[in-house]
Amino acid sequence: MLNSVNKFCLLSKAIQPLLFTISFLFGQFSPTVPSNVFRFSVGANYSESNWSLDEQEFNLRGVGRHYFDYMIHSNSLRFSSNYDLYHNGSLLLDSTQTIEHWLTQFNSDYGFSIPVFGAQAIDTSKSVNLIGSFLESRTKNVSGKSIKIDYGISNEVTLSIAIPLLDSYTINRSINKFNSSPLLNGDVLLAYHINTQNEFIDFMDTDDFRNLDGGLKDTIQSIFNTFYTHSSEYSVLWATHGGNDPINNLLINSRFISSDIGSDTISLEDLVSYYYPDKRESSGVDDVIVGATILLNGTPSWASTGNSKVLYAKIQLTIPYGSTLSSFKQSGSNQFKEIKIGSGVSRLGLGLYGATGLKRGKNGMLFFQTFLQFSSSEILNTPIGLFSGGHTHPDSILNQIGDTYKFNEGFWLRAKVGGDFKISPNRFRLRFELEHTQKMEDSFISNDLEWDKWMQSHRGYSSAFKRLDFSAEVWGLNSNSSHKLGAISFDIYGGVKMSLFSENIYSGWTVYSGITTYYQGW
Repeated sequence: MLNSVNKFCLLSKAIQPLLFTISFLFGQFSPTVPSNVFRFSVGANYSESNWSLDEQEFNLRGVGRHYFDYMIHSNSLRFSSNYDLYHNGSLLLDSTQTIEHWLTQFNSDYGFSIPVFGAQAIDTSKSVNLIGSFLESRTKNVSGKSIKIDYGISNEVTLSIAIPLLDSYTINRSINKFNSSPLLNGDVLLAYHINTQNEFIDFMDTDDFRNLDGGLKDTIQSIFNTFYTHSSEYSVLWATHGGNDPINNLLINSRFISSDIGSDTISLEDLVSYYYPDKRESSGVDDVIVGATILLNGTPSWASTGNSKVLYAKIQLTIPYGSTLSSFKQSGSNQFKEIKIGSGVSRLGLGLYGATGLKRGKNGMLFFQTFLQFSSSEILNTPIGLFSGGHTHPDSILNQIGDTYKFNEGFWLRAKVGGDFKISPNRFRLRFELEHTQKMEDSFISNDLEWDKWMQSHRGYSSAFKRLDFSAEVWGLNSNSSHKLGAISFDIYGGVKMSLFSENIYSGWTVYSGITTYYQGW
């Protein structure tokens, strides 16, 4: 037993100098580590940012289709919706004839001229639109941790994995100064139904109507009730109630109001409150990043002591582990309270990292990094929204767009320059970085081309963005074998990152800190 203990002590004494030497070699900001060495980094961060968008425009085109639905056709009729105002007489009265046919025959047989609900004389190349605008601002607060593990499979190649953990992810959103303009291209349809309702009422108050036999009177009354009573599936009273400004005059009818709202009438303010809660919160794991850093030219940073130059290649794969929005079919209006943490797509990144020492490495080094990133196409759950969906009822939005859509994230470009400098030999260093990030527009493919375009870009918003950030870090080094305090080799760091410029994205600041330590594999 005593011999075993002595052998262990001798082995520990032999290993300890090797570990100290390894720590000293690469504890200085190196992108790689020596062969068979692990580097463990754990960090914490907190950020606050805001985004004030320019005035955005919306079109409740789905509501407009209840006035004239240009998308529904039949074999015999070009426009054949039973639920708009364009050609209500196409609705079947019985199994053999339409309302229009019956009324036309009635007028011919008895010499009357009551309206027959025929196709209206409108320009069918134009849709009916409800256009409005709104202002939006967002603030985002995030606190979390990060875990990163690097492993040198050789002196030239290091593998890595990074796992971001979000303890708290909060977005506060304010939508204000929203308004809706009067109806466009719907005046003819509204006027027809207002006049037709009055003509039927006047006709049914005449002796000519009272003198008809019971069956004819019942049929005319039934046709009137079909269109001009609130309880009817085909009622048009919602349109005559709203006039040419249905949003500001309050929408009625269940086709426009979700049962979640619990009201018989609804305003634009009610809709904004329903679809866009002021505060959304979440937490969890963000997308996981795995990658490899490969030495292309020069001496690895951890082995260099002079004014050397080095160039690395970086390959990175982002795995879509972070949560995305749930299906509206399953979650209902709870989806409105969710935050999309992960991107939802796999990303492949390729880049270069280069560095050069200053004055034989005595004062520090300068470095640059370029990075390109491409994404795969993925099927994601549709985010249901009032302004993007173009309708006031979420089920109608879902039916129009579909429960899922195909998403392809825009191409990313990152460029970074910076330097780190000694402020105390073997003890403290400063690092400064200037980073430009740019992303091209995303691509959306759903059942609704208008939604696809709106999500990609519209007045006041684009899914493409640009940002310029500056960061400063201070490192405390305890991985130098000749200056190490205590028995454990580690480096600690703290820093701040702030936005200098942003376009179509959040702007703000982040503070962060962490610790890095090392382990020799056997």
